[in-house]
Amino acid sequence: MNQKYPKVEFFQGRKGAKILWRAGFRYTLEKINKKDSSIWRCHNRKCKGSLTWNTADETVVRVSDHQCKPNFDYYKIEKIRSKLKKAVCDSYDPIPKVYDDFMKKYKTKNEYDAILPSFLSIKDTLYKARKDHLAVHATTFKLLKDVVVPKILAEDFLLVEDGADNKILVFCSLQARETVKSVSHFFGDGTFKSAPYPFKQIYTLHGDTGSTSNQTRIAPLIFSLLPNKEEVTYLRLFELIKKYLPGMTPTYYQTDYELPAMNAFKIVFPDVTIRGCLFHYSQAINRKAKKLGIPQSMRTSVLAKLKCLAYLPVRYMSEGFMSITIDDVDQNYVREWDNFISYYIKQWMKPNTLNIVSCYDNRHRTINAAEGWHFRLNSFVGRKKPSLYQLINILKDESVHYDFLVRRSQMYVPYSKKRQQRDIITDQRISKIVDDLIADIIDVKECIQRLSKIKFL
Repeated sequence: MNQKYPKVEFFQGRKGAKILWRAGFRYTLEKINKKDSSIWRCHNRKCKGSLTWNTADETVVRVSDHQCKPNFDYYKIEKIRSKLKKAVCDSYDPIPKVYDDFMKKYKTKNEYDAILPSFLSIKDTLYKARKDHLAVHATTFKLLKDVVVPKILAEDFLLVEDGADNKILVFCSLQARETVKSVSHFFGDGTFKSAPYPFKQIYTLHGDTGSTSNQTRIAPLIFSLLPNKEEVTYLRLFELIKKYLPGMTPTYYQTDYELPAMNAFKIVFPDVTIRGCLFHYSQAINRKAKKLGIPQSMRTSVLAKLKCLAYLPVRYMSEGFMSITIDDVDQNYVREWDNFISYYIKQWMKPNTLNIVSCYDNRHRTINAAEGWHFRLNSFVGRKKPSLYQLINILKDESVHYDFLVRRSQMYVPYSKKRQQRDIITDQRISKIVDDLIADIIDVKECIQRLSKIKFL
């Protein structure tokens, strides 16, 4: 006699075995027959109850009587446990958070008050379920040498894993490995806030994938987890990138004046032009001036002209600097100004540094796009130190997202908002003033004077 009622459900038992559930009784598989059927025995071995299941049409063929009583609460408990184990396997959030989020919907129902498992009673099961799902022995690590990236996260994403005690992980999608071959302008930036223990920093290389005067198209392409921010570590990182992405030939590398990163990139890619960030340059000199006691009035007027030096071709920057140091200085703050000028000459007036500071004829004056992405990343993480696997999963999702945007841009579909018209007009005004300087229509002093009056710099 075929019986489709009561309902039959299958789920995984606590020890991993398959469980058949029907009418308050649970059964374990005893025997598979030749003719598309299987014999299931009551889980209570003192009970002789059994069930024959037709696997072809998914029906109950026969049920024998039970000597034990049905337990409907057990079914509810096991159903919750099974769903909860699946939840921790589908998510990379901390397991206590997954547990709390999952249990919210059950805590509002009185029927579950007496049977909901506490976190302490089920935590070992949940941690084991996640480790089994990822095929790893641990999901948290105290030492870099113990870090293991599971296959499910590494596949088509992990570019290289290098070192033991100073391990470096580099991630790059299959599409991005092709994209970098056509990118000439790269932006480097790091963040510590979202770096998962035991790593210290997330360092990302972004690439200009086709910006225009009206639109900025910069995407994160290469993600790395670093043990520190030392030059030797950056050197290892960039050498690994050069080795495993042989088609990558950067023309420009732009960063926030982090000397170890700049030095290392130049060593590995000697033909690259290093560019600085106008925002960080302006921020640095303003911070130093304030520290040395330069009043707000001078920081607004005189420092605005120093910031404008970055818009000039390198050959005009020294002359422009001299014109600023002579004029516009409040005589009540001569000593403070002299101290500031000593700092500025030492920090910013070296020939190599001028080449880095100058953003003349450069479409991108800042690394704001890279820093903006790190802000986006930190908002996704939502906590200071995510788990390693949680972060890698977020990076993988971000890579999928930006790969999609890059593909859209190749079909001439914009993937970012148009630049504000005021910014485009500002660029045009800056270019016109600097072009007049180059054409000898105005001198350097007049050029800086005009540039300093432009708003939205």
